[in-house]
Amino acid sequence: MECVVYASQTWCLTAEGIQRIEAMEMWIRKIIEKINRTDCISNKEVLQKVDEKRQLVNLIRERQARWIGHVMRGDP
Repeated sequence: MECVVYASQTWCLTAEGIQRIEAMEMWIRKIIEKINRTDCISNKEVLQKVDEKRQLVNLIRERQARWIGHVMRGDP
């Protein structure tokens, strides 16, 4: 997922953007688990199967907070 959050510190997260990121995260998880879109498996079931929660948006927000702290301190 690292390439997805590249330069995420400078993104403005809108409601539509968050929805798209979460949809892409689930799409990737389904590909990894080899779940065909015609299998009619809900996102909730996929997350239960891999025993994880959605984390991409939280990771982006965490990096944004770290970046703004870096900028405010003036670290090189």
